[in-house]
Amino acid sequence: MTVVDMGCGPGFFTLPLARLVGTRGLVYAVEANPTMLRHLRDNVRKTGANDGRIKVVRADVSRTRIPAASADIVLLARILHDIEDKKAFLREVKRICKPGGKVVDIDWKKIRMNHGPPYSIMLSKPQSARIFEANGLHVVGSFNPGKYHYGIFASPTSASGTD
Repeated sequence: MTVVDMGCGPGFFTLPLARLVGTRGLVYAVEANPTMLRHLRDNVRKTGANDGRIKVVRADVSRTRIPAASADIVLLARILHDIEDKKAFLREVKRICKPGGKVVDIDWKKIRMNHGPPYSIMLSKPQSARIFEANGLHVVGSFNPGKYHYGIFASPTSASGTD
């Protein structure tokens, strides 16, 4: 299995994903921030996950250079609200996702709280679902990852606009 962790930061999801895909799987860890990349590489080294299962990609999430149709799962963890050009970003997500692949979005609930991003940039689950649908990603389900987050499962729609 191949998983892409978009905007992976220091590897909060990357490292457990590497364990889940096993020695024959691959996790692309995409990050543009040099400080986060340094932390990611340190964390990969400390955990011993540097056996080829993790491929670090220094790139903007809208232009990853990951081969087309290569990802079984594309994880968007707490980043959609931060993406300025959502259309370009989701075009890239669709490009790298295999036919039949899944997109997993985890983002902050649009509630006022003392942590997380500013309320003004948070997206509600319905807002995110509309953004996905408007950009060729069909929402196929949702899940509750905790008190402060929501989760959405989506799949790229075919070129004809059908599933």
